[in-house]
Amino acid sequence: MPALSRRFGARRLLLAGLSLCMLGLLWLGLAAPHMSYLGGVVGPMLLIGLGQGGVLAPLTMAGVAGVENHHAGAASGLLNVAHQLGASLGLALLVVVYAGANVGGVAPAHDAVGMAQRTGLALLAAAGFLLVAWLVSARYICFDAARPPAPITGRPATSRSAG
Repeated sequence: MPALSRRFGARRLLLAGLSLCMLGLLWLGLAAPHMSYLGGVVGPMLLIGLGQGGVLAPLTMAGVAGVENHHAGAASGLLNVAHQLGASLGLALLVVVYAGANVGGVAPAHDAVGMAQRTGLALLAAAGFLLVAWLVSARYICFDAARPPAPITGRPATSRSAG
């Protein structure tokens, strides 16, 4: 990943990785029962795996960018806590989507068809989460420690002088 990051930039690598993950989840969520294992599972899982590989390093770089050396350990620990909490919250939300999905009003969760439909909806919701992550990353994640991230208000950041 360091070579790809140097060649294309961490921002492009992050956005490409998120895009691959999103496409893989969309493909997996839309997989039909008649699809082959190669086309219905292996293809999407390869996209998701490649995407995750492209996302982890740039997100870690962004999480510790601009941190002073003596705070690097604390920043890294906080980054790992945020990762674990985000994964737990995301999984909890996807379980709610799965449990609440009643496709067509007649899809019980205990039969194969209902389970497949609910799983597909949960995977599509996960792709939606990744779309939000892509938009947030494109707008707010900054890899240049000298340049602050874009302000939330949409107005340029200004410095106030004491007067």
